[in-house]
Amino acid sequence: MSQTQTPAAPAAPNRRGNLLRGLFVIVVLLLAALALWYFMFGRWFEETDDAYVQGNLVQITPLVPGTVVAINADDGMRVERGQLLVQLDPADT
Repeated sequence: MSQTQTPAAPAAPNRRGNLLRGLFVIVVLLLAALALWYFMFGRWFEETDDAYVQGNLVQITPLVPGTVVAINADDGMRVERGQLLVQLDPADT
């Protein structure tokens, strides 16, 4: 009795296993990218729903009438005594 053995065919690549491995690699890369973004940029952002700002509002009243042509200060900007804040149109005076 002679038995002929046929060589075993190579196993077909497991398509489902490859897809799962690819998905796992993509998820790991996304998590690594998210962690990198957080440690480089995200941890410096403050976020809250109940914040408030405390400050003083000062009313500026004119001593002379005129048309404003330039404002040399912005909200929240620190100003010094004697600093020019507003320029008036010289044609109005």
